Amino acid sequence: MENVKFVCSRKGYVPHTLIYVFKLSDDIADTLRYYTNYPDKDLEIELSKDNEVELRIGSLLNEDPEPLDESVMETIERISNSVDEETFLNHLLTENGIFRAPAEVHELMINEYGVKEDDEWWVAHFFIHLRSILFDPEYD
Repeated sequence: MENVKFVCSRKGYVPHTLIYVFKLSDDIADTLRYYTNYPDKDLEIELSKDNEVELRIGSLLNEDPEPLDESVMETIERISNSVDEETFLNHLLTENGIFRAPAEVHELMINEYGVKEDDEWWVAHFFIHLRSILFDPEYD
């Protein structure tokens, strides 16, 4: 299987939110589960038993957010599937197992993967979200 596959998008349960669902490979999902400090009940909100994760977007205004362009999902898949699982975990999500700051993830998307400006924010935040499963300080 690929490392990451876009599954679907839908309206969120919270007003003015959209959810984009991605399926992770078994090995990547199992690695996240193994190293996370999340309690199981909280982890299932972020990483389902079916290895699905959600990229959630919303608006604080009283209106729905603009849907993401299809190129965002395509770029997430392209970057995720251009590397092996080890590189995915030790380069895209971490710096060889060490916390990678959000600004560094944004920089990586632009400088190494050439993500165009219109897509960069959301592509980076997909990887930042996965990285947060490993390093959420609330659960340290």
